[in-house]
Amino acid sequence: MKNPRRIILSFFAKLVLAYALFLTLWVGINGWYPRQLQTLGTDIFRSTILSTGSQWVVILKPPTKKIGTYDSMLAVANRKTRAVGEQPFSSLLMSYLPLAMTLSLIIASPVSWMRRILATLLGSLFVCLWVSLALFCMVLSAYCGEPPLGIYTIGPLLTNILGFVTWVVSVSTVPQFVVPIFFWVLATIRREDIQRLTNPTNNHATESR
Repeated sequence: MKNPRRIILSFFAKLVLAYALFLTLWVGINGWYPRQLQTLGTDIFRSTILSTGSQWVVILKPPTKKIGTYDSMLAVANRKTRAVGEQPFSSLLMSYLPLAMTLSLIIASPVSWMRRILATLLGSLFVCLWVSLALFCMVLSAYCGEPPLGIYTIGPLLTNILGFVTWVVSVSTVPQFVVPIFFWVLATIRREDIQRLTNPTNNHATESR
């Protein structure tokens, strides 16, 4: 078995290289990626709303004026009051960077390519679910706000909790760097991988036999 220190150094070197490549790729798709997210998100909300009979109206669209990294707009409406609310967000921060970090961790992992391919599919699914959660929290936060847009009344405590959760999943750096680590572990790491790193001597003795 290879030296654990060499494996770890190789992992971090590959991680930095893979993440840098994803950041470079963003330069070429920074117009295409937000449009795909907006279209897919709108379709998912529309089909969900129709299937549940909800009174929600949710649309993801380009912002009227791009400000900083905000390249998308979440628009919600109250059917009864005709009130409309809009919340800008960044597809880069909310979606692309978590996906890039998750895939970079998987690509850099010292496992077989078959396991990396399967982990890539599973990790991508985790990121999609996370982005869906972020958008859902943003919509729910809007509908739990003040009239005339608000539909639900949940009290100040739950409102503050929902606001904090919405900030964590959609604005903070948690989705970009912390959550992908959990996705990577769930999709890629097995118990024997940890044992190989923590007990290199024992593994070497087993291989010698």
